[in-house]
Amino acid sequence: MFELHHLAAQELWDWIRRGEATALEVTDHYLARIARLDPGLGAFVTVTADAARDRAEHLGHRVPTSRPLWGLPSADKDLYDRAGVATRN
Repeated sequence: MFELHHLAAQELWDWIRRGEATALEVTDHYLARIARLDPGLGAFVTVTADAARDRAEHLGHRVPTSRPLWGLPSADKDLYDRAGVATRN
């Protein structure tokens, strides 16, 4: 069965730019995948799902789709300061 995470980054970006998927759909897909798989993996300490969805909504309404990596999911380490998120070292 095909799922969005089977696409390479370039393919996923192309899908989003063509309207075959939205940044919010991609975000929700990856958040669901994290929720399903991470309890057994322990890859994420903090998941900011609401912030991710807000960012995806913002992208869909205010940022040109020609920007590099537009709408692609990403994760960052908790070593970097972000407002409202604990920083660990």
